[in-house]
Amino acid sequence: MEAAHWLAEQGIIAFGGDTWASEVYPNPKSKEEFPVNQLMLTKKGIYNLELIDSRPLVKDKVWEFLFVLGQPLYVGSTQVNINPVAIY
Repeated sequence: MEAAHWLAEQGIIAFGGDTWASEVYPNPKSKEEFPVNQLMLTKKGIYNLELIDSRPLVKDKVWEFLFVLGQPLYVGSTQVNINPVAIY
């Protein structure tokens, strides 16, 4: 949670990773489920991008790139599939 608070303080608009959860699940410290998601999206309005496949970038040792994320094709959902693009 310390890292999530720090990221939020930096003014980011989105965060993500290559897994479906941004925290340990099940939570070993409390019964609260998905506290990072609750803080970031619900309380701070910061989007969570899950299951980002960065393997091709790592393989090619690409550390800097333009991250392009399109918008979903529908509205009213809490989850959507979007294909981000890394331009380098």
